Amino acid sequence: MIRVEIEPQAEAPYESCCFCHTPTAYWTAIVARKPGAQVACCQDCSKLYKVKDVPTKEDWCASERARRQRVPHFRIAAEDIEAIAHRAFQLETALEKLRGVKGGVKMATLVLLADVSRGLIRKVGKAAEEATKEFVGK
Repeated sequence: MIRVEIEPQAEAPYESCCFCHTPTAYWTAIVARKPGAQVACCQDCSKLYKVKDVPTKEDWCASERARRQRVPHFRIAAEDIEAIAHRAFQLETALEKLRGVKGGVKMATLVLLADVSRGLIRKVGKAAEEATKEFVGK
């Protein structure tokens, strides 16, 4: 687990998480690093990764520059996929927390999660259609 802290004056647009590239207002708080050497890390990834996995500030900046210089529509597609994967992780976590819950609260939460999942499936399907049209040349 990586200790993270919210940036006090954080305003959108946020920096991208060093792991999943989701915009986040959270930054690592690694004791062995100086304040200017910390990198952006979302709360979800901070729970999944270890301090040894965190890139240096230089590596993270180089990675972000390279990611932003890719062909725009590929970058957008990659960011959409990352956002969908991140949302899927959040849904999985929510389902895991429901294991011991019974009754109406569980049912209401499952219905809500099902609606969100259907929305994600539609978004993925639409993105796949658009990518296919673009690839085939309409």
